[in-house]
Amino acid sequence: MSKVLIHIHSGPELKNKSTLGMLVALTAFKKGDEVNMFLAADGTHLLNVKSEGEVVGQGTGDLKIHLDELKINNIPKIIAVS
Repeated sequence: MSKVLIHIHSGPELKNKSTLGMLVALTAFKKGDEVNMFLAADGTHLLNVKSEGEVVGQGTGDLKIHLDELKINNIPKIIAVS
């Protein structure tokens, strides 16, 4: 088992980068790795997504679905406010 830190600083306007970071975190978790997330700068705004379909990446999934799954699995998120 590895320890993985995912750092996301891209906001909802950069859909592919935002959803890719979340997808990588979930994939690592499902593989059995210890996952921590660090959301900084515009990445903190990702937590404001309230409904499915609001932020969807091309081939990287729906941000709301990813956030719900992260919450269900208790994957820690560290939020940096600037």
